[in-house]
Amino acid sequence: MKLFNNRSGNFNAAQRSAVLQVCVVVLGRKRIGLVLDDREFGSHTWVKGLKDSGLNFVIRSHQHQLLPDAHDQCQAVADLGLAVGQVCHLAQR
Repeated sequence: MKLFNNRSGNFNAAQRSAVLQVCVVVLGRKRIGLVLDDREFGSHTWVKGLKDSGLNFVIRSHQHQLLPDAHDQCQAVADLGLAVGQVCHLAQR
């Protein structure tokens, strides 16, 4: 296990990926039902890594976060018409 010396309090995508890999090794992929992510961690690199990992994940995002569709057209989360507390499954974004 690696100890991160991070005085800012935030991990970058590579550090988060390293921690997630340790969790996969220790727990096993089948025992990880869901990875929860908050909007402060939502970088493109991190989200791509989550998608590539094959693990299920949920990300709480900012209302102004832009989400590309299959045709690389971007739409803000606020434009999805969701009510407060409502969720939306966006598997292809």
